[in-house]
Amino acid sequence: TLKVATEKPVEPKIEETKVETTIIPTPVKEIIEEVKEEVVEIVEEVKEEVAEIIEEIKEEIIEVKEEIKEEVEETKEGIKEIIEEVKEKTEEINAFLPEFYPAEDGKEAALCEAMKYSVMVGGKRIRPMILMETCRMFCGETEAAKPFAAALEMIHTYSLVHDHLPAMDDDDLRRGRPTTHKAFDEACAILAGDALL
Repeated sequence: TLKVATEKPVEPKIEETKVETTIIPTPVKEIIEEVKEEVVEIVEEVKEEVAEIIEEIKEEIIEVKEEIKEEVEETKEGIKEIIEEVKEKTEEINAFLPEFYPAEDGKEAALCEAMKYSVMVGGKRIRPMILMETCRMFCGETEAAKPFAAALEMIHTYSLVHDHLPAMDDDDLRRGRPTTHKAFDEACAILAGDALL
């Protein structure tokens, strides 16, 4: 006969561990509280200083903006004055250019008309303006420079008249007006350009 073990299994013993709680002495607690208060004070001081710096920066930015606005306005006024001055000088040049055109009579009347048309179609007159202002700067007056200023503009116009020809750029308009070979004819435009040169 077999004997069956009837003994109960032995359970492992678990030892209980006691957690010891450390008690902070009263003086240390006071020190910690004092440190906390000091930290809070420092943080508040830093916040105030940062806020002051931000306000100063804001004020400086506002001042800079105002300065920039003033400079922009001054620049605008300066540009307006320059534009007005350029307009006046352009009108001055346009006024004396006809003095140097050949008379529109005889067989050359159509050619002279084409020359005048080509020059007076408009323009900034930068080249004669530079010459006139250079003369004004060194000589104080510009009367003697007028023929040379007119010649400069006529040479420039010649290059445009020939540039617009069908064999070149074949342009129909210049400054919103028909080019010389469209307003007259190609042969007349070629001769007008040559005559201006």
